[in-house]
Amino acid sequence: MKERTNRKAPLRLAVFLALALTLAAMLLLAACDNGVQVRTGETGETGQTSPGGDPGGKTPVGGALISITEIQVKNEFTLADENGAYTPWVEINNHSASEAELSEYALDLDGSSASLPAGKLAAGEYKVIFFASLGLSPKESGTLTLTYKGKEAQRVDYENKKPGFSYAVLEKAEKQTPTPGSAKTRNPDFVMISEVMTKNKSYPVGGSLGDWFELYNPGPDALELSDYFASDKADAPYAMRLPAGAILPGEYKVFAGGDGLSLSSDGDALYITRKDGVCCADLTFGALEEDQVVLGDRTVSDYPTPGKANTSENRYMATVGGGLVINEVIASNSKYAKAPDGEYYDVVELYNDGTETVRLSDYRLSDKKKNLQLWTLPDETLAPGGYYTVYAAGKEIAGAVSAPFKISSDGDTVYLSKKAAEGSVSIVDALKVPKVPVNRSYGRYAGQRVYFAVPTIGSVNGFGYPEMSQTVQASVEPGCYNYVVSVRLSVSDGGSIRYTTDGSKPDKTSPLYGGGDITLTKTGAIRAICYTGDRIPSEEKTFNYFISEPGYSLDMISLTMKPAEFDKLYSNPKKGYEFETNFAYVSEGKQIFDVNCGIKISGKSSRDFAKKSFVLHFRSKYGCSTLHEKIFDNLDIDEFNSLVIRSGSAGAASFRAFYNDELVTSIVTHSENMDLLAQSYKPVNVYINGEYYGIYFIREKISDAFVASHTNVSRESVSVMYKMKQLLHGESDQGLKDLWSFVLNNDLTKKENYEYLKKNFSMTSIADYYILQIWCVGSDSANVRTHRSTEGDGMWRYIAFDFDFAFGAFKKNYGLGAAKAILGTYNTKESSFSSYNAMVYKLLRNEEFKQLFFERLKLLVETDLSVENTNALNDAIYNEIYPDMHYSIDRWKDAPFQEMRYHKSMAEWEANVQAVKKYYLGQERLDAMISELIDVVGLSADQVREYMGEEYLKYV
Repeated sequence: MKERTNRKAPLRLAVFLALALTLAAMLLLAACDNGVQVRTGETGETGQTSPGGDPGGKTPVGGALISITEIQVKNEFTLADENGAYTPWVEINNHSASEAELSEYALDLDGSSASLPAGKLAAGEYKVIFFASLGLSPKESGTLTLTYKGKEAQRVDYENKKPGFSYAVLEKAEKQTPTPGSAKTRNPDFVMISEVMTKNKSYPVGGSLGDWFELYNPGPDALELSDYFASDKADAPYAMRLPAGAILPGEYKVFAGGDGLSLSSDGDALYITRKDGVCCADLTFGALEEDQVVLGDRTVSDYPTPGKANTSENRYMATVGGGLVINEVIASNSKYAKAPDGEYYDVVELYNDGTETVRLSDYRLSDKKKNLQLWTLPDETLAPGGYYTVYAAGKEIAGAVSAPFKISSDGDTVYLSKKAAEGSVSIVDALKVPKVPVNRSYGRYAGQRVYFAVPTIGSVNGFGYPEMSQTVQASVEPGCYNYVVSVRLSVSDGGSIRYTTDGSKPDKTSPLYGGGDITLTKTGAIRAICYTGDRIPSEEKTFNYFISEPGYSLDMISLTMKPAEFDKLYSNPKKGYEFETNFAYVSEGKQIFDVNCGIKISGKSSRDFAKKSFVLHFRSKYGCSTLHEKIFDNLDIDEFNSLVIRSGSAGAASFRAFYNDELVTSIVTHSENMDLLAQSYKPVNVYINGEYYGIYFIREKISDAFVASHTNVSRESVSVMYKMKQLLHGESDQGLKDLWSFVLNNDLTKKENYEYLKKNFSMTSIADYYILQIWCVGSDSANVRTHRSTEGDGMWRYIAFDFDFAFGAFKKNYGLGAAKAILGTYNTKESSFSSYNAMVYKLLRNEEFKQLFFERLKLLVETDLSVENTNALNDAIYNEIYPDMHYSIDRWKDAPFQEMRYHKSMAEWEANVQAVKKYYLGQERLDAMISELIDVVGLSADQVREYMGEEYLKYV
């Protein structure tokens, strides 16, 4: 049977497809009539749809051909009207295929209506109408209705609160990129963020040292900067408008942060946005250190180049030109620009690089960013091309221009500023001075910041180098080794290396390193320096190697210097010689740091001992004016102008415990009650030119800097006195000599005399000092040191100092007799117990002070001088030095020690330690002291009860 064929099927399919296409066409036409516009899809541009059928506004009806597409109420810079004013506007669009007559339409704004101006709107065309031209005034939110021939065609509920944003009807939301008169967002302009600094110390921009950023125009056309905004927030792009002016093709321009823009040094982002909301550049970055910049490729650089390309040849360029500038600085000086007093000081040279004469008194000079007006220049003029020398001496110099600050040879910044309008200060110039070797300088040459091998203060700067010779590197890390060490030296710039192994400082005459191994079979140091052509020599480096030394528990220090100079220093302890040495610190077998400094013999009677003490002075002429290291565990202080390397010899006699002074002063440094200052300590093993010298204590040196760092005052405000009459540190005795004379010649039981003294000398400090002296049986109370600052309360106070002879007298009676010896009488002659005790002797006749004294006694014996506290501190020192003590004893047990001798054995030393604990750190000592003080001062039972409490009546 033949298969039947359905001939009608293809016909039916064709009819169905035709009907479908017709329906689709009808729907498309209807959609077009309702204002639907397809996104363009063009590269780099975004299409915009009109609101036909969208939930942002009702669909235009009744034959309307136009619709509302965009509204901007907060128009501050997007689009100006014909008068140049930035006012609210509305955008309409003809979404149909036919031309529309605008006069047939009206806008109703919250009840107020206005007809659109007559005119034709072509199919697909957009038009912006300013509300003001219609007499309408929109609010940040409201309802805008479009009517066609009197009938509502579209209603839009809008909200536009963000400046610079517009309300997009289709999206029913504010958008960052308004497109007035167009459906498309413009492409970004050619502009790049090339550099950002957030922690600015020495690159002034716009007269300040705030954060700044740099833009670069890589495109072919000039850009008007006022069309752009900077912000650190993507959702708030209009934080800071850039100033008017053009950035030309290939040009770099620098902008200071301002109102609305503050970049964080902990990490931030920067956005550059055109006024139409298009983000043209952005840069996200992490934390930056002082004077660091992040570049456009997100790399971090230590070499800012504001206003210039980020190239290696530009990284040392000076940033200021024209007018008065900082031209040259010497930070370590011993032979240039001698001052009228015959001394050499740090120098700052100014230069008038402009075309007009300047009045210097309009300018300020400072080394502190927080105090730019530290010092005003003299009332003189400086002609164009003129040089002006300022001695940064930290004091006044007769016959010279001197500033009240010094330049740190470790690196510093000098600021030149000028008073601006309304009392503000504008930074004219800032020169960041790196670490500069002795008798070299740093400044400007051919538009660069450079080092000068020969300073030229007062004349044109000669040729300079952007960099010094490279620092020598060692193939073996300095530290402790149990085997012979072979070291190779190297530099990265191909310079020649000179070195020494005998401790002396290397120079051009030292042996030339020719490569290969330098083998050390015993403890010693390699000192090396690099010379590269006529470039400034490198920083000298000292590499200390400890070969097959004991495994010490304590940290170590090494003092390395020319052997002949050390012999001269050590064999002439009373001559006051000072030589240069290298001071290196070693912890856990590794060298932590090394610096060059001055070394002198320290102490008084201890100068005669075989084991001598030293003082280290950090001075510019040695290359380190301040040691920036945290030496003492109990202090937050990490800046030192000097340190004492204390031998402990006076306390190392065979009948003492070696650390008497450290124990007594540690009670003060750990106290929250005592109104006294005292030096902190750090026990270390000391090596000098490779030879072991035993256990020493690193101590703070008592000075104006010591007082300032502990009392939070300026160093310039401090005076330190010795024996109430000799100025040790400071500019004056601040009246102490007169005050001491007043004490000696007046009755302190009289109220007016007591009140006068109380205003000038801390009564609690007097009480605490003598209670401490009596408790430890101090037999050298004549070695008195006091301090005062013109800042704070301005009172004199004692420094707890020199307790080597503590815990020695009246042993068998647990110190009984010390109070009578110290307080029983007084004189002003040089003696042990009674010298300079006149003040406390007289004050204890005053009833008010007497009460204070015994109230302080009660407080201290129950806290700082308690058996628990003093034994804990004693045990801490003992346990710290015990593992290494036998090395130190072996080193000095046979050395001559005047009439006395050093400990001969560990057993002898430990016996002395136990004697101190038994006779002076037990309750028996406290009982003896309290009862003796009550007896010597003559307190009645009622007074004891009133001043100290019922429980102390047992001592009467």
